[in-house]
Amino acid sequence: MRKTPKQGILIICLIIFITLIQTTNASLVFEKHEITFKQFNQNQNYTINMSYPEIIFYKIILKPNEPKKNIKISIEAMPDMPEIAPKINESIYSIYRCFVVFTKTNEGKLDNIDVTFYFKIPRTWIENNNLANITLWRYSYSWNYMKNRSWQRLDTEFIKKDNLFYYYKSTSPGFSYFLVVGHKNKLTDEKNTIITGMATEQNNQTKNQTKI
Repeated sequence: MRKTPKQGILIICLIIFITLIQTTNASLVFEKHEITFKQFNQNQNYTINMSYPEIIFYKIILKPNEPKKNIKISIEAMPDMPEIAPKINESIYSIYRCFVVFTKTNEGKLDNIDVTFYFKIPRTWIENNNLANITLWRYSYSWNYMKNRSWQRLDTEFIKKDNLFYYYKSTSPGFSYFLVVGHKNKLTDEKNTIITGMATEQNNQTKNQTKI
């Protein structure tokens, strides 16, 4: 049976539609990598060197405070921060990317570990946005993830720069979600180093009381 012109147009539209869906889904796939270790000895350093397009970390140094076996570390670039995490004031901060780093062993999670992240950020993002400082923030929450939620600014040290990147290192008391944050203004108030949902609520209450 010979196809009519209308049927031909419908087939072409269907092909274009399917192609667009496939392209959209592909763009939503973010880079994820897993690294495994057979064993961790207590207070010994373990180094992970990496080079992935979407992962800013180029080296991670792990120092476990307890021995573990069969460790699997997952590193993933995220499209956005967790929905339940406190929002960041974007009039003060610029967010580059969100990453999640978790670890599992045969005995459960490995929480008792010190981590040093080495990462690099494009100069274009820093300089085009006229950012004063770059820091790594860690999402902290209790066993009841709906309470005690906060973004904690980690100690972050500038290492060097080249034609393409600025290089930093940051220390963390463990794994979690991480944000790379640029400061639009130099902060002198150290209270701004921890951003919590509760603090936002308290500030709103204070404003309402002031209006009354």
